[in-house]
Amino acid sequence: MNRQGKKPFVPSATKKSSSRHHRKILRPQTRRRSATSSTTSRHPLPRMYRQSRICRICRSAASIWFCVILGGSLERGMFSPDYFETAIEFSSQVCDTTTPVSTRRSRMSQVMKRKLRVVGVFAGIGGIERGLGIHGHSAKLLVEIDIAAQTILRKRFPHADIAGDVRMVKSLPDCDLVCAGFPCQDLSQCGKAEGITGKHSSLIGEVFRLVATTKKRPAWLLLENVPFMLQLDRGKAMTFVTDELQRLGYRWAYRTVDARSFGVPQRRLRVVLVASREADPKQVLFASSHPEPPNSTNATAYGFYWTEGSKGLGWGVNCVPTIKGGSGLGIPSPPAIWIPRERRIVTIDIRDAERLQGLPAGWTAPAVHKLGERVGTRWRLVGNAVCGKVAAWIGRQLASPGKWQPSMLGDAVPTAGPWPPAACSDGNGPRAVSASAWPVLYQSRGLLSFLRYPTRQLSERASIGFLSRAKSSKLRFAAGFLDDVAYHINELSREVSAPGEPHACSRRPI
Repeated sequence: MNRQGKKPFVPSATKKSSSRHHRKILRPQTRRRSATSSTTSRHPLPRMYRQSRICRICRSAASIWFCVILGGSLERGMFSPDYFETAIEFSSQVCDTTTPVSTRRSRMSQVMKRKLRVVGVFAGIGGIERGLGIHGHSAKLLVEIDIAAQTILRKRFPHADIAGDVRMVKSLPDCDLVCAGFPCQDLSQCGKAEGITGKHSSLIGEVFRLVATTKKRPAWLLLENVPFMLQLDRGKAMTFVTDELQRLGYRWAYRTVDARSFGVPQRRLRVVLVASREADPKQVLFASSHPEPPNSTNATAYGFYWTEGSKGLGWGVNCVPTIKGGSGLGIPSPPAIWIPRERRIVTIDIRDAERLQGLPAGWTAPAVHKLGERVGTRWRLVGNAVCGKVAAWIGRQLASPGKWQPSMLGDAVPTAGPWPPAACSDGNGPRAVSASAWPVLYQSRGLLSFLRYPTRQLSERASIGFLSRAKSSKLRFAAGFLDDVAYHINELSREVSAPGEPHACSRRPI
C-alpha cells in the first residue's frame, strides 16, 4: 500500500516493456529513500553510482589501479619483479576500500601534500630511502663510504647526490628529514660490543655535528640500530643519543619494531627513533600497537644460522632469523631452512634475501654487474640494510600521523640502567611506553610460500661443521632436527660433486 492507500501498479512479467516501465516507476522512490539515508554524508558521490554492486566494484578497482600507477611512478626501481607488489601495497594503505570515500580522499591528499626532502647518512643500499620514497618522500643527498653501495645508490636513486665519507661533509643541504642507520658493529651482540664510543658506532656524532652546523635545521630526524644498544653498558648509547637530541632542541620517541609485523617472514628486531622540532613524534610511532601472534603449531619450515650452533642458533618458526652482514665464521652467509616433511636443509637465494629485506629482487645486482663483486658482497650489503617495509610504514606515518593514547605512558626511565623497548621524551625526563614490536599486523604468507626463487642445498661440508658444533654444545634442539641434518649429510655424500660446493635443488619449495 502507498501513502494514498492504493496498491501500486504491478506490470505483467511477460512483457519486457512493462518490466522497464516498472523499474522507472520504482526508481524515484529508491532515490528518495537514499537521499534521506545516513550514508549520503559518508559517501559523497552521486547516488546513481551507488545503485549497483557492479558500479561499486568498478569504482574500487579504478581507485586501486590508479594507485598502482601512482605508486610505481614514485619509486626508483620501476618495472622490477616486485613492481606491482609494492604498488598494490601503496594502494591498499592509501585507498582502503573498506573505509568511506571521504576518508580515503583525505588520506590521499595528506600523503600527496607532505612530501619530505630526505638526506640519508650511512645510506647503505638505500633501504630507508626506498621505503620513504613509496610515500612520496624524495632523497636529495645520500652519504655512503662503501664503493659497492655507492654503485647501487647511483643506479636506484639517479636524481640524488652521492657523497662518500661523512666526516668530509661540511654541511647539509636544505632538507626536511635526516635519516641514519648508523653503524652497529660496536653495539651489536655479535660484534665487538665496544659501545657508543667504538670506532664505528661513534660516527653517529657526525650526524649531530651536521645538524648543529646547518642554518635551517631539519624538522625531522630518523635513526635506526640494533636493540642490544638499549642494554649495552647499562644503556649508555641511548643516553648519549637522547641527550644530544635534547641539546639540539628535538623531541624524540623510539620503538623496537619487528619486521614480521609487516608480513615479511624474517625475525628482525630494530630500534627506530623519530625526533622532531615541530611535531610530536609519538603520533608517528605509537599510533597503533598489536600483540605478537603466537607461533604456528603446524609450521612447515624453520630458519636457523648454519654458521652458529655452539652458543646460539637463531631459531625461527616459519621464518628466517635476522639476515646479517657477517656470521660466526667471519663470512657473509645466508640463513638455512629446515623442511621437516622433506628432511632437507636448504639456503635461500640472494634475490629472496633482498625481498625479505623489503627490497625488489635484484636490487643489489649493480654491484656485481659494474664492479665484478662476488655474491658474498651482496650478502654483506643486504644484511646491513634497513628493511624497506619498516621504512615504508614510517614514511606513511610521517605523511599522515595518527593519534596515540596518553595511557600508554609508563614509569620514568632510570638514569642508570637498561632502557625499555619503547620510550619517549617528557617534560620531566624520558618515560617508558607500553608499545609492542608489532605496530601493524599484516598477514604473512609463510616462509615457503614467500620464497620465489629456487633454494640451494646446504653443502656437505657446511652441514658436517654445523652438526659437529651442535652436538658438542648444550643447546636444545627441536625433535628430529639433528636427525634430519645427519640424513641430509648422508644424502649429499651419495651424490657425485665437489666437496663443500652447494648443489642446486631440482625443484622449488612450495
